[in-house]
Amino acid sequence: MINKKLKLIVIGLDAATFTVIDKLTENKQLRNINILLKNGVKGTCYSTIPSVTPTAWTSIASGKNPGNTGVYHHLNRITERSIETQIVSSSMIRRANPIWDILSKYGFKVGIWNYPLLYPPYPVNGFMVSGLGSSSESNITKPESMKKELLNLTDGDYPISIPYTKSVYNDPEVFFNEAEILLDKNKKVLFSLLGKKIDFFFGVISVTDFLHHYAWKYFDKKHPLYSNQSKYNKKFVEIWTSVDDLIGKIYSNKYYKTNLMIVSDHGAGTVNNTIFLNNFFIQKNIATLDNLLYYYFKKLISKIANEIMANTKFQNTDLVKLNMNRTRALNISSGMACILINKNIVREDDYFKLRKKISEDVKKFCNKNEISCKFYYPEKIYSGKYLGYAPDIIIEADSQESMFVRQINWKGKIFERRILNKNHSGNHRREGIFIVTGEKIKKDLDIGKISILDIAPTILHIFDLPLPSDMDGRILNEIFLEKAVNNRKKSKIKKSDNNIEKMIIKRKIENLKINGRI
Repeated sequence: MINKKLKLIVIGLDAATFTVIDKLTENKQLRNINILLKNGVKGTCYSTIPSVTPTAWTSIASGKNPGNTGVYHHLNRITERSIETQIVSSSMIRRANPIWDILSKYGFKVGIWNYPLLYPPYPVNGFMVSGLGSSSESNITKPESMKKELLNLTDGDYPISIPYTKSVYNDPEVFFNEAEILLDKNKKVLFSLLGKKIDFFFGVISVTDFLHHYAWKYFDKKHPLYSNQSKYNKKFVEIWTSVDDLIGKIYSNKYYKTNLMIVSDHGAGTVNNTIFLNNFFIQKNIATLDNLLYYYFKKLISKIANEIMANTKFQNTDLVKLNMNRTRALNISSGMACILINKNIVREDDYFKLRKKISEDVKKFCNKNEISCKFYYPEKIYSGKYLGYAPDIIIEADSQESMFVRQINWKGKIFERRILNKNHSGNHRREGIFIVTGEKIKKDLDIGKISILDIAPTILHIFDLPLPSDMDGRILNEIFLEKAVNNRKKSKIKKSDNNIEKMIIKRKIENLKINGRI
């Protein structure tokens, strides 16, 4: 039973896209999501640049651009000058002042479940369960006692992710079987948690991301690996109809005053081509391998090894390392290219010259191979105290249909008209989804393009809370039956102790009314 106290339920569908939803609703295969669309508001939610999981989910939670969060990728600079990186953790998300921390300070009970990169979990006014980027073998819950509850609900096996690029998933039966098991266990946990006495719930379903990466070739008829005869085309749809059932169950069982919001961190689409940008840098003497003899030996035997190692994880590898003391720039990303310039060895007066040279060289290469490339520079797209940690150049190729990879191809190839791994047939797009329905929300309305930064401010408005002055997003006034008042606060929330006390008292009175005690 879903708790009546809940004011807002947010369900994140990782990598969800209207490309899939529109097609399946037209075919009457997503009945429940279609009901939501008719009874609420939809918008195309434009993701961060780059449109990658940690960057996007951090901006959703905080309403801030990456320049104000410092989360630009899975890997982020340790210092402003270096090309050494660290993996995103909950401490980096927490410093961005996420909405659940703001709600907690105002006395609202929150439940955060399966949120990507939110590891290790930390105490909130409610509970927190880590998601993608954590391991079920670790302590993934706060309070810690919740882990036993999760294990009891999932027969002692609480899965978090599917490592779909591994060779065991070369058999689609294995992938789809695990996807079904993961989603079934997600449902059990989700509805148990929705019964808890909380005011706000934010849970993320990650299986849609795994599905789109692994199985896009079973959905997109234009994909080079698509086949009309494949039985897995139907399996792709079945996973989505199962997600639709989950959404429908929430919608039909929630209290009529509870708002329901569905969001995604980015969209998805086809991958056709692979660009080994670090190989390009090696050829241009911008990057240097740590062991040149090893590299050229690998090139020498590549023809012999090609037959033996075809379609295995060894064909393209990270085992060959770059010499960071002699590398002026490198790409750390797969998808959009995220290029870091090594400011420890590149002089300040040479920085813009090198950035210009890299951009010009890559553009020439792209033009030669008929690839449409778009270049982004940090000072043009970001702002904030962490601007100095940003990638120095971000490149998008063919709207991400051509995929830059960070791996070094030991055969020396820079560009291949194929996907790197047959288990990775889809990749990200900037266009994600936003759907919301509720008592005070308009119906059957498409508001067009919105920013991923607008989600957090809109959530705070639903709770009648002021916006922190450093939020970059806006309240989506156009979704409400009554126009929202932009009550952006000019000082930090933690300094407003009197306002917080008033809000806590107000919440206690509302809860007593809901429970029929006054």
